[in-house]
Amino acid sequence: MFRIPLLIVALAVVGCASGNGGADQGGSIDLAILDASENPEAGEITNDTVPEAVEDISHMDSGATKEGVHDIDATTDEVSDIGGDEQTDSGNQNSPFYPSPEMFLKILGPSSTDFASSAGSLTAVTGILFGEAEKITWTGPSGQGEIEPTQFWLSEAIELEPGDNLITVTATGKDGETSTDSIMVVYMPGFAFSGKAEARPDVVFVGEDTDVVFTLRLGANTAISGADVTLHETLSDMSPGDAVATMKDDGKVSSSGDEIPNDGVFTAKSKISCKKDGSLFFRIGVPVQHGITNYTAYSPPVEVECVSHLSASDCQSVLDVQTLARSVYDSNLSSGEAVARQAALDFLKGNAAVAEAGLDQDGYGLWAYYKVGVLGAVSLAPLGLRGYGVDQIASKKSYVFSPYTNEFGQDDETYALGQSLSLKPCPTYDLSGPHLGPQSTLQRWREAMGAGILAAATHGETFFRGLSDGLKESFHWSHKGSQEVLFAGEPVACGSLLSAPKTCSGPDTCPSGTECVITKAAGTSLSGVCVDRTQADIRRGRVAIGPGVYAMLPSFFERYGRKRMPDSLVYLGACRSVRIGTLAAAFIGAGARTVIGFSDYVSSSFAGKTAGEFFNNLVNLEQNVGDAWPEDTQDPDNPGRMVRIGSSSLSVSESNIVNQGFERGDLTGWVADGDGRVITKLGATGPVAGKFMGIISTGLGYTVQTGSIEQTFCIPAGTYGITFYWKFYSEEFHEWCGSQFQDTFTARVVNDLGQEMNMVDVSVDDLCDPGDCFSCCSAGKCVGLVPSDVQFDVGDTHVVPKWQRAKMDISQFAGEGPVTLSFFATDKGDSIYDTVILLDGLTFK
Repeated sequence: MFRIPLLIVALAVVGCASGNGGADQGGSIDLAILDASENPEAGEITNDTVPEAVEDISHMDSGATKEGVHDIDATTDEVSDIGGDEQTDSGNQNSPFYPSPEMFLKILGPSSTDFASSAGSLTAVTGILFGEAEKITWTGPSGQGEIEPTQFWLSEAIELEPGDNLITVTATGKDGETSTDSIMVVYMPGFAFSGKAEARPDVVFVGEDTDVVFTLRLGANTAISGADVTLHETLSDMSPGDAVATMKDDGKVSSSGDEIPNDGVFTAKSKISCKKDGSLFFRIGVPVQHGITNYTAYSPPVEVECVSHLSASDCQSVLDVQTLARSVYDSNLSSGEAVARQAALDFLKGNAAVAEAGLDQDGYGLWAYYKVGVLGAVSLAPLGLRGYGVDQIASKKSYVFSPYTNEFGQDDETYALGQSLSLKPCPTYDLSGPHLGPQSTLQRWREAMGAGILAAATHGETFFRGLSDGLKESFHWSHKGSQEVLFAGEPVACGSLLSAPKTCSGPDTCPSGTECVITKAAGTSLSGVCVDRTQADIRRGRVAIGPGVYAMLPSFFERYGRKRMPDSLVYLGACRSVRIGTLAAAFIGAGARTVIGFSDYVSSSFAGKTAGEFFNNLVNLEQNVGDAWPEDTQDPDNPGRMVRIGSSSLSVSESNIVNQGFERGDLTGWVADGDGRVITKLGATGPVAGKFMGIISTGLGYTVQTGSIEQTFCIPAGTYGITFYWKFYSEEFHEWCGSQFQDTFTARVVNDLGQEMNMVDVSVDDLCDPGDCFSCCSAGKCVGLVPSDVQFDVGDTHVVPKWQRAKMDISQFAGEGPVTLSFFATDKGDSIYDTVILLDGLTFK
């Protein structure tokens, strides 16, 4: 299949081995405050909207010309700060280059993936460079130009042509070495999507017919001409082919697959059959009216991976050879490490199951590529090395991994970090971990890509420098030289790999290590398919098999960072974790603000002491990354040092609520249970402010559980009030008023002592008209009901006519420790008739 070409020629050979093995105070409701029609900003998309592609790169505010062309100059400072500071703790602070032994350039914006979109005719390309380059050049549809060669680089404004634009950036070194990356930018005049096209599931196994649900959030865009929104499989050059399905926003989940009617999310369900390994790409066509011109805007491609099953026997054969290679090394150690390494290499090269094998120079990384299409990584480093065996983060979710805590012992810095995070009252961290040993599963590593803090003390190394170029290209690695690798801690379990399709009905109905992806719904009956992501990761070269545990390559983190990290801090406490820059680029491209790791081999005692000091300063003393940095970051006994790439001003000590207006376009910072999500519109109703609003329900679409969202944070001293807006829709109005069917919406604040304050506590009868039943409106909360312009599963939906404002005095909780703000939609009586609550405009005074 087509893939944007990436070509990188490495400068040097490296190597590094890896490890194995309260009381209800009440609230008030201001009635009839605001309706979408009174809010011209609600959900509106105009030609001045910042292109999604630009927002996706640089955390910038809007800045557009009257023609919708993004003002590059106005955003230069922000774009250049994608990774934070241009300087890194890398030795020569006067050099703009990170002293990587291999040249590596990666595009980070307008997207860190292969594709992006733009509503304006100009774009800027930005990215990161490792190694020393004399020049960086770009070529595109409007010509070519030069870029100042700094670590975080930014191009001039590049003019785009309507449609697909391939832009290639090349770094050239003193001796002619080059590193190249490319991106396709889709220019759609006067039009911007409110989200990215998605496929669920995005992995299909060869020989299996699988229902795939495609979605695209168009939002409140009124520029659509009224013709069909269509799904197209791409041709070999990524251009759209014939339409394979029509996409709907009708809420008919059992037929079209769409979950909520008229919410701006268009959906199509298509049965996908993969005949061979590779990828299928799809694009969504949207009819657009731009001035007097009508045209079809096509989304950037969305990928569905086609993967052949890896049999348990083939997996076990690879694992056995890996284990034997390590045994050969151990048995020859009496003759010296060099002899033992060569013996292990000779063993792999002579094994009939191995297609290629190598030992990276200047390191201890022994690798193999097996004929069954699997990568292997073997640990050969000496004991004692980690190679063996004021910006704010936007989420308090923290993942801490300690796969080798038994080996590191008191030198395990992440154990102390986990304790500090768990004991901190303000800010209150939502801590997952420390995940010890085999608990450090690949699935938890995938989940961690949504964390504000990701920290790991593990083994790391560089591998695969000598793997053939064709294989590297087939894996679509960003770098064609060495790959920095981290060991996960999860034991290789060949018998758990799925060998045939397996259906499911919820998260607990799939085998361990697999994920249930729901693709069908009929009332409260759900069904879907179990997706074996580990098997796909192995096949696609994102995960290698070690003698005992799985090893994760940079492409693993690129793949699962596509939904963007929340301005995160990432600590990679492993040897050579930032030697080349492939891991750092993957995390920064995924949205991290700062990445910290080690440039080469370091001892566990040095890593534990140095990083432990840093984390104490950062968390306990509440310093930012730069101020918390230790004075001496060089291991006195080994070549490695602790290195920072990205922002030095990042702080993890902000205690306030995050993403309170849902303007990140998702629930970053919030914990959702059941049906909680973010949308741009519901029928004619748009947000109170901004482009997004929250929604909870008693179960819509592929979710049958009642919904809630909550967040724990600390209210600053001096804060006296909290306000938010809500809007209540229900299928239980009017015919079920006065019955046992009493769906309820509750909003409350609870402190750490259990003291509780309710802002809103309303049920169906509270909002029903007085003539509907004897008990209706008895609390005086009703404001009248009107027919809704959107209908849910059963239909006949009514809604309170306007946004309602809830406010409450919160001063007794201000400056007094953590509180949890919760919004609940509860289903009382049955789960047939749906209730939906919109949320927006949350403010503190």
